Amino acid sequence: MPNGNPDKPHVLSNLGGSLKSRYERLNKMEDIDESVEVRRQAVELTPEGQEDKASILANLGSSLLRRLERTPQRVPGDANSATDTLQGAVDLTQDTDLEKPTRLTLLGGALSHRFRTTGNAEDLQRSVVARQKAVDWVPRAHALKPVLLTNLASSLQTRYEVFRHADDINASIDRQEEAVKLTPQDHVDYTVRSINLGYAFVTRFRHLRSLDDRKSAIIVYHPAQSRTGNPYYVSVDRLSRME
Repeated sequence: MPNGNPDKPHVLSNLGGSLKSRYERLNKMEDIDESVEVRRQAVELTPEGQEDKASILANLGSSLLRRLERTPQRVPGDANSATDTLQGAVDLTQDTDLEKPTRLTLLGGALSHRFRTTGNAEDLQRSVVARQKAVDWVPRAHALKPVLLTNLASSLQTRYEVFRHADDINASIDRQEEAVKLTPQDHVDYTVRSINLGYAFVTRFRHLRSLDDRKSAIIVYHPAQSRTGNPYYVSVDRLSRME
């Protein structure tokens, strides 16, 4: 297909999506590398001002972020590329666009990863702001709400671990509690969200020494650990002995 064909950017971007999905199944690095490459070509072939530029950028940002999440040190510049690409997608996305919250929370993820790379506190602050906007965008009953709440909680908890402001860990726990409440118990993500909530209670207990947090962690962890049977997570016995 020649580069002048108006359908080529979409074909390349969709191919990148298929490669990204295959990478997530088979974990072959060449798939995510090729996904990034073909989606980068799609962006380069999409003229400025074209209506679907935001979507093409967001798809590239999604592939960059996935590679960054799995192998953060492997490709120098991925954190900057993911952040800049997703910021461009957000800037081009109208507030009425249904994709706005997804692009905002992905941008928050890229900013959080870049903070871990550079230590620039501004990136962490921007991560929280972007993910809070994503949460505010969707109503409580929206299917995406638990995902957005969980992502916001992650950024808040990271900020707490850096600055030790109690408001951040309190807000993180509040968001994670809401995410768990909105997730059906038979949902595939219910257990991991419960475990994340338990970990947040443990974090707050270790720093603020509230016995209520230890009790809450035990209450949350016990059924979650029973479902996974995974000893990697903090055991209920260990939690009971924590002082």
